[in-house]
Amino acid sequence: GDTDLIEILNDNGVEAYEASVGPFSSAWDRACELYAQLTGTVVDYGAAHSAAHNHDRYGYDYTGNALMGENWDMQTAINIIGHSFGGPTVRLFSSLMAHGDAEEKAASGEDVSPLFEGGHGELIHSVTTFSSPNDGTPIADFLVECKLISLIAVFGNILGCLFGDNVMM
Repeated sequence: GDTDLIEILNDNGVEAYEASVGPFSSAWDRACELYAQLTGTVVDYGAAHSAAHNHDRYGYDYTGNALMGENWDMQTAINIIGHSFGGPTVRLFSSLMAHGDAEEKAASGEDVSPLFEGGHGELIHSVTTFSSPNDGTPIADFLVECKLISLIAVFGNILGCLFGDNVMM
């Protein structure tokens, strides 16, 4: 069937592209990767973030290999869609575009990525998410409110005391 959303959109006259970000990366890292793909630049995870999370500040270089075939002109507003964990990724990306990040601005000085400067909120026309964990899961709230999570923890501890550490493996 017709399950490729990008293909469906393009076939119906909507210019659409699909970014490829780290499948096991944080929303922050993924937002930085998305920005670099759109702008055709080197991924900059930020001085403060990379120091706090003990990884390189810079990642893949998309120079000459922008997602849309040419670098995003930072003049044309775009619509962004995120599926699953792409939802929090595009929400964070949109927030960074609009508001930037004060910690990154302070840590990077003049070497700050435009993503962390903010002031570009008008360039995000819309953010759409589907099947995304935007508000957690209702079952977790239910378990906490009903004190069931405490009972589960007590039961798990009793099992551990009676049968050893491997009981839950």
